[in-house]
Amino acid sequence: EDALEDNPMNAFVSAPYGGGGALEVAMEGVNELELLLEAEELAKGLLSGAGDPTGANGTDAPDEDEEDDESPFVVDTVISLGVAGDDGLAFARSSYRLDHIPSGNYVKIVTQVDNDPSLVLLEEDDEGPGMYSLSLFAVGDWPSDSTEEVRTAPGLSVQYADTSGDGRYMIAVVDGNVHVVETKAEEIAKFFSDEKLEGNRADVGGLSMSVWPQLEHQQMFRDAWRMLRDYF
Repeated sequence: EDALEDNPMNAFVSAPYGGGGALEVAMEGVNELELLLEAEELAKGLLSGAGDPTGANGTDAPDEDEEDDESPFVVDTVISLGVAGDDGLAFARSSYRLDHIPSGNYVKIVTQVDNDPSLVLLEEDDEGPGMYSLSLFAVGDWPSDSTEEVRTAPGLSVQYADTSGDGRYMIAVVDGNVHVVETKAEEIAKFFSDEKLEGNRADVGGLSMSVWPQLEHQQMFRDAWRMLRDYF
Protein backbone atom coordinates (compact mmCIF):
# COMPACT_ATOMS: atom_id res chain seq x y z
CA GLU A 1 0.00 0.00 0.00
CA ASP A 2 2.85 2.40 0.87
CA ALA A 3 4.56 1.61 -2.40
CA LEU A 4 1.38 2.38 -4.28
CA GLU A 5 0.98 5.77 -2.58
CA ASP A 6 4.63 6.73 -3.14
CA ASN A 7 4.59 5.75 -6.80
CA PRO A 8 4.25 8.94 -8.91
CA MET A 9 2.67 6.92 -11.73
CA ASN A 10 -0.31 6.15 -9.49
CA ALA A 11 -1.55 9.74 -9.61
CA PHE A 12 -1.29 9.65 -13.40
CA VAL A 13 -2.97 6.36 -14.18
CA SER A 14 -5.69 6.78 -11.54
CA ALA A 15 -6.90 10.05 -13.06
CA PRO A 16 -10.24 10.09 -14.94
CA TYR A 17 -9.56 8.53 -18.32
CA GLY A 18 -12.18 8.15 -21.01
CA GLY A 19 -10.21 6.72 -23.93
CA GLY A 20 -8.96 3.33 -25.00
CA GLY A 21 -5.44 2.10 -25.43
CA ALA A 22 -2.68 0.53 -23.44
CA LEU A 23 -3.27 2.85 -20.50
CA GLU A 24 -6.83 1.56 -20.20
CA VAL A 25 -5.46 -1.96 -19.71
CA ALA A 26 -3.00 -0.75 -17.07
CA MET A 27 -5.71 1.18 -15.23
CA GLU A 28 -7.90 -1.88 -14.74
CA GLY A 29 -5.33 -3.51 -12.49
CA VAL A 30 -4.70 -0.28 -10.59
CA ASN A 31 -8.41 0.34 -10.01
CA GLU A 32 -8.95 -3.24 -8.82
CA LEU A 33 -6.04 -2.86 -6.40
CA GLU A 34 -7.46 0.40 -5.04
CA LEU A 35 -10.85 -1.25 -4.47
CA LEU A 36 -9.18 -4.10 -2.59
CA LEU A 37 -7.27 -1.65 -0.40
CA GLU A 38 -10.44 0.30 0.37
CA ALA A 39 -12.27 -2.93 1.27
CA GLU A 40 -9.36 -3.95 3.51
CA GLU A 41 -9.42 -0.61 5.37
CA LEU A 42 -13.18 -0.90 5.84
CA ALA A 43 -12.84 -4.44 7.15
CA LYS A 44 -10.11 -3.36 9.60
CA GLY A 45 -12.32 -0.58 10.91
CA LEU A 46 -15.27 -2.91 11.44
CA LEU A 47 -13.19 -5.60 13.16
CA SER A 48 -11.42 -3.16 15.46
CA GLY A 49 -14.62 -1.35 16.33
CA ALA A 50 -12.95 1.94 15.56
CA GLY A 51 -16.15 3.38 14.26
CA ASP A 52 -19.54 2.65 12.83
CA PRO A 53 -19.61 3.45 9.09
CA THR A 54 -23.37 3.86 9.19
CA GLY A 55 -25.67 6.28 10.91
CA ALA A 56 -28.11 5.53 13.69
CA ASN A 57 -30.76 4.45 11.20
CA GLY A 58 -28.38 2.10 9.37
CA THR A 59 -27.76 4.46 6.46
CA ASP A 60 -24.55 6.16 5.47
CA ALA A 61 -23.81 9.10 7.74
CA PRO A 62 -22.55 12.01 5.61
CA ASP A 63 -19.99 14.39 7.01
CA GLU A 64 -21.51 17.86 7.05
CA ASP A 65 -18.09 19.52 7.01
CA GLU A 66 -16.90 17.51 4.04
CA GLU A 67 -17.83 18.67 0.57
CA ASP A 68 -17.10 16.50 -2.43
CA ASP A 69 -16.47 18.81 -5.37
CA GLU A 70 -15.05 16.11 -7.60
CA SER A 71 -17.34 14.54 -10.18
CA PRO A 72 -16.69 11.25 -11.98
CA PHE A 73 -18.28 12.68 -15.11
CA VAL A 74 -16.57 14.74 -17.79
CA VAL A 75 -17.63 18.38 -17.67
CA ASP A 76 -19.28 19.49 -20.90
CA THR A 77 -17.73 22.32 -22.87
CA VAL A 78 -19.57 25.59 -22.33
CA ILE A 79 -20.66 27.12 -25.64
CA SER A 80 -21.23 30.86 -25.50
CA LEU A 81 -23.28 32.61 -28.17
CA GLY A 82 -21.83 35.97 -27.26
CA VAL A 83 -22.41 38.63 -24.68
CA ALA A 84 -25.88 40.17 -24.57
CA GLY A 85 -25.93 43.62 -26.11
CA ASP A 86 -22.61 43.19 -27.92
CA ASP A 87 -22.64 45.94 -30.57
CA GLY A 88 -19.43 44.56 -32.11
CA LEU A 89 -21.20 41.31 -33.05
CA ALA A 90 -18.16 39.27 -32.03
CA PHE A 91 -19.95 35.93 -32.26
CA ALA A 92 -21.49 36.70 -35.65
CA ARG A 93 -18.13 37.80 -37.01
CA SER A 94 -16.50 34.53 -36.03
CA SER A 95 -19.35 32.26 -37.09
CA TYR A 96 -19.93 33.14 -40.74
CA ARG A 97 -16.39 33.62 -42.00
CA LEU A 98 -16.24 30.29 -43.82
CA ASP A 99 -18.23 31.90 -46.63
CA HIS A 100 -15.26 34.14 -47.38
CA ILE A 101 -12.73 31.32 -47.75
CA PRO A 102 -12.10 30.20 -51.35
CA SER A 103 -12.53 26.56 -52.30
CA GLY A 104 -9.49 24.35 -51.86
CA ASN A 105 -8.29 20.92 -50.83
CA TYR A 106 -8.43 21.64 -47.11
CA VAL A 107 -7.73 18.85 -44.66
CA LYS A 108 -9.06 20.53 -41.52
CA ILE A 109 -9.46 23.74 -39.56
CA VAL A 110 -6.41 23.81 -37.32
CA THR A 111 -7.49 26.66 -35.08
CA GLN A 112 -9.38 29.90 -34.85
CA VAL A 113 -7.32 32.76 -33.49
CA ASP A 114 -8.12 33.28 -29.83
CA ASN A 115 -8.80 37.02 -29.93
CA ASP A 116 -9.68 37.38 -33.61
CA PRO A 117 -12.10 35.71 -36.08
CA SER A 118 -9.21 34.68 -38.37
CA LEU A 119 -8.75 30.99 -39.15
CA VAL A 120 -5.74 28.72 -39.75
CA LEU A 121 -6.39 25.85 -42.15
CA LEU A 122 -4.29 22.87 -43.21
CA GLU A 123 -4.33 22.42 -46.99
CA GLU A 124 -2.98 19.61 -49.15
CA ASP A 125 -0.54 20.81 -51.80
CA ASP A 126 -0.67 19.92 -55.48
CA GLU A 127 2.89 18.61 -55.32
CA GLY A 128 1.77 15.19 -54.12
CA PRO A 129 0.02 13.24 -51.36
CA GLY A 130 1.26 13.88 -47.87
CA MET A 131 2.47 17.39 -48.74
CA TYR A 132 0.66 20.10 -46.79
CA SER A 133 0.83 23.80 -46.12
CA LEU A 134 -0.74 26.10 -43.55
CA SER A 135 -2.99 28.95 -44.63
CA LEU A 136 -4.00 31.88 -42.46
CA PHE A 137 -7.20 33.62 -43.51
CA ALA A 138 -6.86 36.98 -41.78
CA VAL A 139 -10.18 38.78 -41.39
CA GLY A 140 -10.24 42.55 -41.75
CA ASP A 141 -11.19 44.83 -38.89
CA TRP A 142 -14.85 45.47 -38.21
CA PRO A 143 -16.99 46.29 -40.14
CA SER A 144 -14.94 45.02 -43.11
CA ASP A 145 -15.75 41.62 -44.64
CA SER A 146 -12.38 41.30 -46.39
CA THR A 147 -10.27 38.15 -45.95
CA GLU A 148 -6.57 37.99 -46.78
CA GLU A 149 -4.87 34.63 -47.28
CA VAL A 150 -1.32 34.19 -45.97
CA ARG A 151 0.43 30.87 -46.63
CA THR A 152 3.58 29.30 -45.28
CA ALA A 153 6.54 29.91 -47.58
CA PRO A 154 6.85 27.67 -50.65
CA GLY A 155 9.25 24.78 -50.20
CA LEU A 156 8.28 24.23 -46.57
CA SER A 157 6.48 20.96 -45.95
CA VAL A 158 4.01 20.76 -43.07
CA GLN A 159 3.78 17.23 -41.68
CA TYR A 160 1.35 17.91 -38.83
CA ALA A 161 -0.72 20.71 -37.34
CA ASP A 162 -3.15 20.79 -34.43
CA THR A 163 -3.94 22.65 -31.22
CA SER A 164 -3.30 21.88 -27.57
CA GLY A 165 -6.10 20.49 -25.44
CA ASP A 166 -7.00 23.91 -24.03
CA GLY A 167 -6.79 25.61 -27.45
CA ARG A 168 -4.16 28.11 -26.29
CA TYR A 169 -1.36 26.85 -28.54
CA MET A 170 -0.97 25.64 -32.11
CA ILE A 171 1.51 22.81 -32.67
CA ALA A 172 2.96 22.47 -36.17
CA VAL A 173 5.66 20.13 -37.47
CA VAL A 174 7.35 21.79 -40.43
CA ASP A 175 10.29 20.11 -42.18
CA GLY A 176 10.82 17.96 -39.10
CA ASN A 177 10.90 20.91 -36.69
CA VAL A 178 8.25 21.27 -33.98
CA HIS A 179 6.80 24.77 -33.59
CA VAL A 180 4.60 25.82 -30.67
CA VAL A 181 2.72 29.08 -31.23
CA GLU A 182 0.19 30.89 -29.06
CA THR A 183 -3.17 31.17 -30.80
CA LYS A 184 -3.28 34.94 -30.36
CA ALA A 185 -3.49 37.19 -33.40
CA GLU A 186 -0.09 38.83 -32.94
CA GLU A 187 1.71 35.50 -32.40
CA ILE A 188 0.02 33.80 -35.35
CA ALA A 189 0.81 36.78 -37.59
CA LYS A 190 4.44 36.70 -36.46
CA PHE A 191 4.65 32.96 -37.22
CA PHE A 192 3.33 33.35 -40.77
CA SER A 193 5.52 36.41 -41.48
CA ASP A 194 8.67 34.36 -40.77
CA GLU A 195 9.53 32.92 -44.19
CA LYS A 196 12.16 30.54 -42.81
CA LEU A 197 10.08 29.64 -39.75
CA GLU A 198 13.07 29.89 -37.45
CA GLY A 199 11.08 31.08 -34.44
CA ASN A 200 8.85 29.23 -31.98
CA ARG A 201 10.85 26.04 -32.36
CA ALA A 202 10.56 23.54 -29.55
CA ASP A 203 13.70 21.82 -28.29
CA VAL A 204 12.91 18.12 -28.62
CA GLY A 205 16.49 16.91 -28.24
CA GLY A 206 15.77 15.41 -24.84
CA LEU A 207 12.29 14.16 -25.69
CA SER A 208 11.69 10.48 -24.98
CA MET A 209 8.71 8.16 -25.12
CA SER A 210 7.81 5.28 -22.87
CA VAL A 211 6.46 2.25 -24.77
CA TRP A 212 4.88 -0.76 -23.07
CA PRO A 213 4.77 -3.47 -25.78
CA GLN A 214 2.91 -6.01 -23.62
CA LEU A 215 0.15 -3.52 -22.79
CA GLU A 216 -0.06 -2.42 -26.41
CA HIS A 217 -0.45 -6.03 -27.53
CA GLN A 218 -3.25 -6.51 -24.99
CA GLN A 219 -4.93 -3.34 -26.21
CA MET A 220 -4.76 -4.43 -29.87
CA PHE A 221 -6.19 -7.84 -28.99
CA ARG A 222 -8.98 -6.26 -26.94
CA ASP A 223 -9.91 -3.73 -29.63
CA ALA A 224 -9.99 -6.46 -32.29
CA TRP A 225 -12.23 -8.57 -30.06
CA ARG A 226 -14.58 -5.65 -29.43
CA MET A 227 -14.92 -4.97 -33.15
CA LEU A 228 -15.73 -8.62 -33.84
CA ARG A 229 -18.10 -8.80 -30.89
CA ASP A 230 -20.03 -5.61 -31.68
CA TYR A 231 -20.14 -5.60 -35.49
CA PHE A 232 -20.04 -9.25 -36.57
